[in-house]
Amino acid sequence: DGLARLVVDLSVAELKVAQAAFEKLGYRVSHAAGFKRAAIRQFQEDHDLTVDGIVGTATLSTLQRVMDSRNKGAGSGAVVAAGGAETTAGLGAELDPALSWLGPVLLGGGILWGLWLAWQYRDAIAAAIKPRFPRLARKLWSI
Repeated sequence: DGLARLVVDLSVAELKVAQAAFEKLGYRVSHAAGFKRAAIRQFQEDHDLTVDGIVGTATLSTLQRVMDSRNKGAGSGAVVAAGGAETTAGLGAELDPALSWLGPVLLGGGILWGLWLAWQYRDAIAAAIKPRFPRLARKLWSI
């Protein structure tokens, strides 16, 4: 039946991750140059997609959702998302534990920066909210 048409830009690594996800679901799509059209059509038919043999955003998004629901609570991993970027889903590729602190630090820094900006512009904020919240505006001006 030939190869499916790939309409999203995937790296070789992302292609292999997507092929592994299809294979894990029981679809024999793997081919050195891409995906087998018959297997992609079967996946599309099984998941109420347009059966066209084209691997695009809808097919990859559905693959992502199926893998997410199948692996719910079973650790994290990577499946190719619609745009070609890797996202967490369930194929076993763990995130680097050394970077687990980065998210909370960035969030905390963003909150502190926002509070600093609010402090710096408290008079302008008070003037802007005075018509609706006069008591809060007076409180801001008093600080």
